[in-house]
Amino acid sequence: MYLLNEAQSVQFFKHVNASPFLRVVALISSTYLIWFMVVFLLWITKSLYWIPAILLPWGVTLLLSTWIKRLRPYQKHGFVPIMKPGIETSSFPSEHATLAFAIAAVFVMSGSVFYVVLFCAFLVALSRVATGVHYFSDVLVGALIGFLLSTASQIVIVLLALS
Repeated sequence: MYLLNEAQSVQFFKHVNASPFLRVVALISSTYLIWFMVVFLLWITKSLYWIPAILLPWGVTLLLSTWIKRLRPYQKHGFVPIMKPGIETSSFPSEHATLAFAIAAVFVMSGSVFYVVLFCAFLVALSRVATGVHYFSDVLVGALIGFLLSTASQIVIVLLALS
């Protein structure tokens, strides 16, 4: 749990914030990479069978964030983040990490494509900490919710299709 504590998340932000190059990488990964992943998903699958696999984890994350009112790191520790969220919601769990890992789960059986999408999901999650809008624990729980619930919903969809 050492990497999950608040001090480590804030230290990671400060390290990234000190480098102009890392700031740009974090900003792009935090803001635009998730949209690239959605477009890639649409382009590769050419169908909408995966919608429940994305909506279920996202819905669970939205419910949790309304119940758990965790302040974002920049709100609690009083620093200026690299970017602020468009909509102020609770920090826990990370919706971006949930969506990124839910998308990655759709590609589990896709061979090398899965590893590229999984790498992008990790970049999205880490960039949310690097920009100062989440803690490590926020993105870890978001990633677990996204990946596990997306995988489970896909299994249910396949079983329903086979019956």
